[in-house]
Amino acid sequence: MRPLVNDMELCTALVYQAEILVFAGREMVQRGRILAMTEHSVQIGEKRFSRADCSFWMPLETEREESIAACG
Repeated sequence: MRPLVNDMELCTALVYQAEILVFAGREMVQRGRILAMTEHSVQIGEKRFSRADCSFWMPLETEREESIAACG
């Protein structure tokens, strides 16, 4: 897994509709695609997650799929 730590990485996940994981501490609390984001939160499905309280991660299988799509 790879952390999504800045606006550019989160925005890229939003544009490519990549599936991401949301963690609160060490507990995974959501898996899905970003629908919207602000300076303070990320929306996945019906839920909004605080960027200060949660971490956002891209699973390895999603990274591989993006690599294949980019390379053709």
